[in-house]
Amino acid sequence: MGKGENFKGMLMYTGSRDNNGEVIYPEFSKKDIKKLLEAGVNEFIILDGGLLYNYYIDDNGKYHQIVTVEDVDKLPPEITEISRTPGWHEKFQEGYRNRIKDTGKGRNLNDHVRREVELVNRMVEVDKDIHIWLSFPGVILHGMADMFCDAYEKYVFGLAKKMIPAEVWEHNIRGFYFSTEDIVNDFTVFYHERNEYNSDFNNPVVKLIKHLSGIVHADNKKMAWIPYYRLDRWAETGKRMGYIANRTDFFDYIVIQPSYFFSKKTKANINVIKESVRRQEVVDFYGDPYGGEKISKTMIGAEMEIAEDSSCSVSTRKDEEKRYLAYEKAFKRFVGKYPIIYYASYRDSMMSDKVFDFIKNFYGGKDSKDN
Repeated sequence: MGKGENFKGMLMYTGSRDNNGEVIYPEFSKKDIKKLLEAGVNEFIILDGGLLYNYYIDDNGKYHQIVTVEDVDKLPPEITEISRTPGWHEKFQEGYRNRIKDTGKGRNLNDHVRREVELVNRMVEVDKDIHIWLSFPGVILHGMADMFCDAYEKYVFGLAKKMIPAEVWEHNIRGFYFSTEDIVNDFTVFYHERNEYNSDFNNPVVKLIKHLSGIVHADNKKMAWIPYYRLDRWAETGKRMGYIANRTDFFDYIVIQPSYFFSKKTKANINVIKESVRRQEVVDFYGDPYGGEKISKTMIGAEMEIAEDSSCSVSTRKDEEKRYLAYEKAFKRFVGKYPIIYYASYRDSMMSDKVFDFIKNFYGGKDSKDN
């Protein structure tokens, strides 16, 4: 998909939403999928809620843990930022141990793939030409992300390719979405000076990205990422994202989260992201491209954010509706030119009347104000 081609995306949440794999997202029906197609959505990105997947089931039915508590115990201090105060590394390790202990076998990669494939099959029954993206689950053990390379290659990419009919894989599966939304600065080093083309910056998350990008691109599929921008103490996170966007071709599409819908403190993100999409390079708040001249082919886009759920309500809270409308004002000009992807929370939020009408009108779907 090159410049000028339509990319009207939608995040489709499926699978489990708790640490044990027991609480499941509401499913999208065939009727829902048909309505979204009619609303103008033409790229469907399947994912789950971003909790840790730390198990897979081998061909003999045996469960394996990807990262163990013993692995955390052996983690060297050099992997975390060297400027931290004494005791930080031990605190970091304890947090990782707790995450591992809290994650049950129900959060296994096989189940992740199975649920995504179920939705793929439903979508293809609705439209044999539908465009679908699968996902690599989020890795919240950032400092140990590269330990997931082999498991993700075999039990996400490989297993999905094995379970999906060959004709669907070739015709409908566009690529993979990398669900980890950041290269967080609290937990990992990132050597900005190593900004040669396709550098991994000695960062474990980037090492995982580079590995997965290699296998996905070798199969003639695409890679997409939706990282967030930050202005506050997490500003380094936006900087790291900018280096990946401008200096590497690991991703074909990077669609940036403004986060303004959820926090009025991030209002400045709207203009910075608008400028980044317009220039097709990720820039800082002074308008300078991260890492110097952009040498990648990565296409830059913007994420639309809206929700009608327990935490947000675009229909009952006027301030949230106003913040959403700021997205429309800033990013409508890019529809049909650069990638746009909607976050609209889970199925019930997305298909609620007001949220769905906003999506349909923005994308110019059937019976929208633009048609």
